[in-house]
Amino acid sequence: MASQIQGSCLCKAVQFEADAIDGPGSACHCVMCQKSHGGPFGAYIRLVGLRYTKGEHAISAYPSSEYCTRSFCKFCGSTLQFLDRRHPDDVSFAISSLDGEHGATVGLHIYADTCVKWHPITDDLPRFSEDHDSTEN
Repeated sequence: MASQIQGSCLCKAVQFEADAIDGPGSACHCVMCQKSHGGPFGAYIRLVGLRYTKGEHAISAYPSSEYCTRSFCKFCGSTLQFLDRRHPDDVSFAISSLDGEHGATVGLHIYADTCVKWHPITDDLPRFSEDHDSTEN
């Protein structure tokens, strides 16, 4: 049976599949996501039952902050994952790395206070000044 969710980097050196998407994702407006995605924000989603089908050796990682590591294809530079050492079981993938009609959605904005002025947030989704998890008590 074919996987419902498939993804890859730009050059297709890294390819993966997953059984499902775990809930809506988040649009992160922090400066690090802006820089690593080359755009106004990064959008991430959690995947269930992740399996690499090609090129796991082509994944490089960069520790972008005290707690977080970002992975990318070492050949084409495509952003792939966001890993937070405080939540090791919570691995998020860049929604832009998913292929085809995957059904992923964004359900909230995080680090909205650092949203770039040239691409304002115009929807009615919830907004948080920091990571959504860090605002919960």
